[in-house]
Amino acid sequence: MLFSTLTSLGNALVTDNLQWLESRWQVEQICLQALVTAVISNLALVLAVQRIGSTLASVLGATEPLTAVLVGILVFEEASTLTVWCGVALVCLSVAVVMLGPQWLRRSPAPDGGAQS
Repeated sequence: MLFSTLTSLGNALVTDNLQWLESRWQVEQICLQALVTAVISNLALVLAVQRIGSTLASVLGATEPLTAVLVGILVFEEASTLTVWCGVALVCLSVAVVMLGPQWLRRSPAPDGGAQS
């Protein structure tokens, strides 16, 4: 998180695109937004783990990037480009590899010892 913050700050300074908060109301809104989203997210995760178990909760949590893209496209009218969908495919593939990785590693070798003819 620190790396992301410093990278964003550096980008804002280099591109001269830094906008300072000008009122106490803006600062309160930013803090409230950060606090509420963090509390809701963590509370939902804890409740999900308690109700459906950690394995299923992690599987459902892994779909969050896809959900974010779909909400961005359908609700906020963001562009649906090939790059976006390639990114979604890479995220889904990496989630599948991470989740299926242990099963692939435990596969037993072929009956002939795995030798190729």
